[in-house]
Amino acid sequence: MATALTARRVTRHSTTAPPVWFLFAIAFVTAIVAWSPRDLRVEWFSLPLGAFLLLAGALALRGSTSADADRRPTLDSWPGRWTGSWALLAPGIVTIMIASIVSTFTDPLTWRAILVMVLALAAILVGSRQRLAAPFLLGLIVLPVENVFVFSVQIGRGIESMPWWITLAVMGAVLLIIAVTAERRTGEGSGVAARVRDLR
Repeated sequence: MATALTARRVTRHSTTAPPVWFLFAIAFVTAIVAWSPRDLRVEWFSLPLGAFLLLAGALALRGSTSADADRRPTLDSWPGRWTGSWALLAPGIVTIMIASIVSTFTDPLTWRAILVMVLALAAILVGSRQRLAAPFLLGLIVLPVENVFVFSVQIGRGIESMPWWITLAVMGAVLLIIAVTAERRTGEGSGVAARVRDLR
């Protein structure tokens, strides 16, 4: 929570609070220490950490002005002065997803695999609707990676096949709707490459 609050102050004016990366590092280490001796799933810590980091970036993305571009961004100033979805949103998205993706391979659970797919689909939807490159492309990357993990060794071992196939069918239908809608919006003169270039 302190990460998001500090990020909000940084985007509005200078602050004497520790930089966001420092607060996140403390929270990350604390999460590892708290998780190690307990039988808890990694999502108890990765999701809140990533969510607050994503919120910090989203606040900066929403509140960024042309004046911010005049000053050089630094690690200590993040998310202030930074622009674009890759710099502001990608750290939070990766933090939310990466632990669950790896855990799908090492500790396969049906709900975890479905959670990763839902998060990836949500990122694609937000990226497509808001024209943001980072969530859109990261979601497109996560979908096949998660599928490879599941189908390579996990189906029938830790992940039930029926819920997984239902999830895939729903995901496929939603992606098809997105593709058809995007094609109608862009028209015949614009291709997929042009649409990706328009993302920020």
